[in-house]
Amino acid sequence: MAREHQMDPAEVRRLLGELVHRLETAGITARIHVIGGSAMALLFPEDPETRMTQDIDASIQPSDEVRRVVQEMAIDLDLSPTWLNANGKPFIPPRAEVAASSLGVELTHADAHELIAMKLAGSREQDLHDLGIIARHMGITDPQQLVDIAFEAYGNESVVLNEPPEDYLILAKQALARARRRASARPMSTER
Repeated sequence: MAREHQMDPAEVRRLLGELVHRLETAGITARIHVIGGSAMALLFPEDPETRMTQDIDASIQPSDEVRRVVQEMAIDLDLSPTWLNANGKPFIPPRAEVAASSLGVELTHADAHELIAMKLAGSREQDLHDLGIIARHMGITDPQQLVDIAFEAYGNESVVLNEPPEDYLILAKQALARARRRASARPMSTER
């Protein structure tokens, strides 16, 4: 029986590498765009606050062919059948489509701006945690900047950002305040 699989950044990279290898070996041309906690792991692998994840959220094309290989890996490696899934796809901000390569596998991941938009739109506890990490890495201290990035990514008429900007500003303030508290609670470095 497949077990819940806790993935750290190294495990995310390993599984994606294995998936790409299997797709290429099968001659499948595919596009995989990693989002969510797994994209956080790929962007900030050395950050001690990067959370473990149980799955890899991604936009997958062509979905049927890739899902078949994902299912084979789940069986072979005793993973959850949904270890790689497209559940977060509705939260991906619209972006200029990059032409897919005619052959091979194109593996990309969300950048920091895309993740800011998605994390603010999701507004779950773990999203606010991740938002604080991203802001710290980008040097963002103004919560309004996070809100502006999100609305720029989705647009003002977004169905994903369905609350007024002021509500998202409150969430952005909370995320930055929590990140500051975590930073002040970390032990000071003894290096000189």
